Amino acid sequence: MPDDSVDEFDETVHLERGENLFEIHVNKVTFSSEVLQASGDKEPATFCTYAFYDFELQTTPIVQGLHPEYNFTSQYLVHVNDLFLHYIQKNTITLEVHQAYSTDYETIAACQLRFHEILEKSGRIFCTANLVGTKGDIPNFGTVEYWFRLRVPMDQAIRLYRERAKALGYITSNFKGPGLSQQAPKTAQLSSTDSTDGNLNELHVTIRCCNHLQARARHLQPHPYVVYKFFDFADHDTAIIPSSNDPQFDDHMCFPVPMNMDLDRYLKSESLSFYVFDDSDTQENIYIGKVNVPLISLAHDRCISGDLFSS
Repeated sequence: MPDDSVDEFDETVHLERGENLFEIHVNKVTFSSEVLQASGDKEPATFCTYAFYDFELQTTPIVQGLHPEYNFTSQYLVHVNDLFLHYIQKNTITLEVHQAYSTDYETIAACQLRFHEILEKSGRIFCTANLVGTKGDIPNFGTVEYWFRLRVPMDQAIRLYRERAKALGYITSNFKGPGLSQQAPKTAQLSSTDSTDGNLNELHVTIRCCNHLQARARHLQPHPYVVYKFFDFADHDTAIIPSSNDPQFDDHMCFPVPMNMDLDRYLKSESLSFYVFDDSDTQENIYIGKVNVPLISLAHDRCISGDLFSS
């Protein structure tokens, strides 16, 4: 919806205790000079898509031109509890930029939107995210300008959450500036069927990089990504790194795990399998690398790290 339509509070929205409206506004995309020079279309039609929390996918209007202003705001009725604030603190969402044609579209770039500053500031928080081209030929694709806010200030709820989170060791280095390479980990969703008995721990999995990868078509560079499945969580995919034999992923996932016998048996008997796929490979389910990591050390409170070699 247009920006000016959210300046007035929607009186038809009745907020219960603990509820709020979280707003994300996508202002505009500024394409880099490399994109402008390479563009054969002087009036490209583009739009953006993104999905936040457990809500449905949002789509901006289609805008024509090399300097698109989408001026689009999405609103979400949320419960501002520890689960939501933990999501805001730990997670990013992917915004994709698409170029529209007559009856089709092509994804041309993507970036990550971050919201953790909501735990430190109130009101509208203005941010810029760097776009990465999907084809890999133009790594500096441009920027996205966006802002976000909680419509009703909830300073006390956020302060209490930060105090609890700090006591639990959740807040460490997640508030570092954008110039630093360390990123806040994404957090997997715990299955509602899991029995926690109030005793949760966190397991962190970080994939730094791969080296000397080869595509099945030897004359081409792969577009690699890594997939793995931990315990009874959903499969996790890293980002796709275009045209790279030595991709740097720096993918960090946080799994909230129940400290029970099921987890203990899993750690003592299973290995975590990492599969490296090539997104440019037209044949599905064919991986270009795999490694198995026994997890028994975790059952004895020992971390696992180091270089892993593909089998």
